[in-house]
Order: sequence, then C-alpha cells, then structure tokens
Amino acid sequence: MLSYHHDLAAEKTVDGAGYSVFSEFHSNTLGSVAAVRLVPKSSRIKHSFKSTSYRRWCASLDGLISKIESQVESLVYRLKGLAMGIVRNIAAFIVGLVLGSIVNMTIITAVSPMFPMPEGTNPNDIDSIKANIHKFSVGSLMVPFFAHALGTLFGAFLTAAIAKSHKLPLALGIGFFFLLGGIAMIVMVGGPIWFMVLDLGVAYFPMAWLGFAAVNLLLNKPQK
Repeated sequence: MLSYHHDLAAEKTVDGAGYSVFSEFHSNTLGSVAAVRLVPKSSRIKHSFKSTSYRRWCASLDGLISKIESQVESLVYRLKGLAMGIVRNIAAFIVGLVLGSIVNMTIITAVSPMFPMPEGTNPNDIDSIKANIHKFSVGSLMVPFFAHALGTLFGAFLTAAIAKSHKLPLALGIGFFFLLGGIAMIVMVGGPIWFMVLDLGVAYFPMAWLGFAAVNLLLNKPQK
C-alpha cells in the first residue's frame, strides 16, 4: 500500500522576478519527488489588500446601519411622546371648556331665581331682556358675572391640571372662548357700562390665569 503526505517546506522570492516559490515535497514508499510552483507575489498582495478593504467596508457599513437604526428608534419614541402630549392637551382643553360651561349654566340656573327680573321681563326672550336691562338690579347683573368668572376659573383650572404641556396658553384659551360668549351676550342684550367693563375685564382672562396659577400652587411646580 502506498503512503502519501504533503509538506510545505519553503517560500522564497525569485531574484527580481516578483514571484514566490513554493517547494512541495511529495514522498511515498517509492521515493521523493520535489515540485516547485511559482505564484506571482503581486497577486497575493492585491488579494490581501482587497480582503482587508472589504472587511473595513463591511465594518463601516455595519456601524452606519446601527447608527441609523438608533436614530430611527429615538425619533419614533419622540414622535410617540409628542403625539400623546398633543392628544392629552386637546382632551384637556375640551374637558375644561365643557365642564366650565356646565358650571356657568348651573350657577345661572340655580342663583337667578334669588334675584327676580323686573316685572314684565320674559327670561326666555332676548328682546324682552334687552328692553328691560336698565331695570335690572345689581344683584341680577352680578349673577351672570359670577357665572362667567367661576365657569372660566373652573374650566381653566381643569385644563391646566390635565394638560401635558403649554398649560398657561391652554388655560388662557379657555378664557378666550368664554370671552367670546361674554361679548356675544353683551351685543345681544347690552347692559350698564360698569357691568360690561367688569364682565369683559375681569371674568375671563384674569380668571383663566388664576386657574392656571392655582394648578401651579397645588403642584408646587411652576409651568411655562
């Protein structure tokens, strides 16, 4: 039976030729045979350079992909937080506006009977109220003022308490919407000058700011 083995014995450069010499020795029971194989050294260098460049390129690409993935994840997280904050702020504004209006109407409905309107005034007829507004007592006029002021205060307080951010602008937004209602009422029924100044000047924006300030005071954490 023949036995066979292969040994890589030497590698050297042929003088000035740019070749690598691989001497291969094959031996068996019949004897030894030496074979010489010339491999261009420049091709081996190019192959090694290409392999190193490829590995570096792959590493750079992997790093770039990882960085992009990290940035995308961070952006998605921020967008989710921003969306949730916007939804919460909108909900806070709606809740404040609705519940503030309910407080407004509840005060008018519950307290107005304590201050009867002038004789001959129909409370369900705007023209009748407008024709007799000069006969209204101070108490009768203060009822809508307190209804407007407390409704705005309560609505702004709820909005500022629920909102995620921009608490003051949202609270003042409640005051603005209630102010529009107050202006519409004065346009429709009129009233004494002192009442219009008091109602428009005090019952809305100042009350909205007080609602915001009350939230800050309770939370003991000033907001902008």
